Amino acid sequence: MIKQLLLMILASLSFSAKAVELMQFAEVALAIKQGKSLTFVMNFKECEAHTPLGDSISSIKPDAFMISSNDKLTASYQHLTLNDPMYSDQPIMSYGKYDVYADGHVTVKITLMNAKDFTKLHELQVRCNLGQGFTIFD
Repeated sequence: MIKQLLLMILASLSFSAKAVELMQFAEVALAIKQGKSLTFVMNFKECEAHTPLGDSISSIKPDAFMISSNDKLTASYQHLTLNDPMYSDQPIMSYGKYDVYADGHVTVKITLMNAKDFTKLHELQVRCNLGQGFTIFD
């Protein structure tokens, strides 16, 4: 009976675990060094770009990370989509590169390519700040 109760408590604790927001560059770098899986969330309306961004929020889990000189980290991802609003029903390869700097600013470059031949169709550059428009969770 006690064993079952203990198992139920442990199970409920594992299901109630929440992602932790990493507020500082050093926390993000440490999480990468520890091999943790990270999630990047970007609220486009809180960021700046050369074109209007609209009211969208994206969430991705980068494929790769690199820390440079302990003051910059670069992450990237790619995915295939048929749902890009600019290219409806076309196979599009989306590639994103994220640079997070020790001072807290973040630059994002998203490149959309034709999935058939990888020709570049569109590129978007965005600037955010860690904790304002751009959030990282472990």
